[in-house]
Amino acid sequence: MIVFNAAKSELEYETVATVGVIDIHSGAMNVMPGEVEITIDIRSTSLESRQRVLNHLFESIFAVKRNREVEIVSEEITSEEPVLLSSGLMDTLKNICIEKDIYLFN
Repeated sequence: MIVFNAAKSELEYETVATVGVIDIHSGAMNVMPGEVEITIDIRSTSLESRQRVLNHLFESIFAVKRNREVEIVSEEITSEEPVLLSSGLMDTLKNICIEKDIYLFN
């Protein structure tokens, strides 16, 4: 929910945040894990929007850290400049979707 809430205010910039992998170290049923690893992917065509989502996410994460008194370690794996697809490629993809009767959001 934290990841969803972090990104929903930036929908106008088509910014999305998704949980990629959740790796729970213990694996036993009904046991509080000692360590959990979560990867989160934030994508946007706007650097500013992506940064706002990241800031919101960190605020939420550190609130959990403070309230639950747990250790949280974060690592940014990569942060690259957004790249827009060429209009020609987007038109080609759109036409393929139309031919295949695949619903488009826009």
